[in-house]
Amino acid sequence: MGAIVVWGLLVIGIIAALSRPWLGIVAYYFFLYLQPKWNWHYSIPKDVAFERYIIIAVLLGGVLRCRQLPPLHPWVRIGLLGLMGWLAIAFYGTLGARDLRMSNFVFSSMWKIVLVAGFATVGLAEPHRLITLLRMVTVASLYSTYRITKDYLDLGFCRYIQDGWGFGTGSNQASMMFTGLAMISLCLTLFEKTMYWRAITFISFVFQMHAVMLLDSRSCMLGAVAAVAIICWMVPKTRLNVSVLFAGFLAGLVLAGPSVVEEFASTFKSGEDLDVSAKSRFDLWGYGLRAFQGSPLIGFGPGMIGYQVADLLPQDGDARRHFEIRNPHNTPIEALGDYGILGFCGMYGFFVPVMLIAFQYLRRNIGSPEERVALLASFSGLLSISIASVFSSSLMVEAYYMLAGVGAAAINSVWAMKDVQDQEVIEAELVTQEELTEEWQDEPSPVGV
Repeated sequence: MGAIVVWGLLVIGIIAALSRPWLGIVAYYFFLYLQPKWNWHYSIPKDVAFERYIIIAVLLGGVLRCRQLPPLHPWVRIGLLGLMGWLAIAFYGTLGARDLRMSNFVFSSMWKIVLVAGFATVGLAEPHRLITLLRMVTVASLYSTYRITKDYLDLGFCRYIQDGWGFGTGSNQASMMFTGLAMISLCLTLFEKTMYWRAITFISFVFQMHAVMLLDSRSCMLGAVAAVAIICWMVPKTRLNVSVLFAGFLAGLVLAGPSVVEEFASTFKSGEDLDVSAKSRFDLWGYGLRAFQGSPLIGFGPGMIGYQVADLLPQDGDARRHFEIRNPHNTPIEALGDYGILGFCGMYGFFVPVMLIAFQYLRRNIGSPEERVALLASFSGLLSISIASVFSSSLMVEAYYMLAGVGAAAINSVWAMKDVQDQEVIEAELVTQEELTEEWQDEPSPVGV
């Protein structure tokens, strides 16, 4: 039955993408977080490319409609050019990489992720489109996190910590994804006016945070705490919002068992109290920075920093076994090693301006309610993943790029309306001046003038 529903949704998504390409972007992310090939692996073949079919329909729909692009905020335009430059450096890096197969695999995934985020930046720059996307990814991830919780209750333990969740998604990357999506759900819960949408988004938030706890990622827990604190600071302190936040706090206390509390508390240990995982990360960061110095301008190519780190590890067998994974486990260091300073600037030249402008708009209370909730979801989600990315790689976490695309689209939407409002103000001022001039000319001249 589930497979029939999935195939029906695919047909609807393709038709929607052909008629309105922005709906195709929504459908793409809906299927990405629903993970039908994973959740219905017993009835859906593994090689069915749901997302690819939808993106092809988006491209065809865009060609058929041929509409003019919406106005882009100057910094968003610069950020998109930075992403293009980053991809160009990454492609060049694949040509001389040590492991061509691995490098091409990483690049083939990366350019598709960036492409869809670019589509979202341009195609979702209207308030109702932003809310539609946020709602749909919340619903899709609700089902996926429900399945994770159900699997945990059936088995008595979470098998995805070691095996990973989804095809090609490690536990750390899955945790980052659900952490970012949880911020979307919480923002929507505080924004929605209808009770059934509030209930759906709040339940989704609870399941998403429970999944993060089950996946045992300390860095994501730390990022979630910081992001929730920002949301509490930014949202209006109405009675209903305060009740929602308090209910979320109670749900977190209930779901966080002793093992989760102990794991989170170990984040703040130091010296001899650090566990092997934390110690090895600190050492790997040092090796990663040393490896980066070998090609500081353009890096070693996609996915190649791990090979350079392996060359620097101690030759002693016991010492090398201490480092189970050669990846630096730090996104900025990994970006520097793979793509150099130029690629690093191109990549973060998109993410950083989006976060800064979103924060500025939120502080100044600029935009419609729909735009502000999209800005808050984007900023808080990016903040949570950025904190987590200090301890693991987020380069292949598609939610990271989607949140940046949503924030950029919201910025573009506010920017477009700003231009319209400014023009209306100018026209109103001109009309007022003309009316005053006519009134002055109609008035009788004073005596003696």
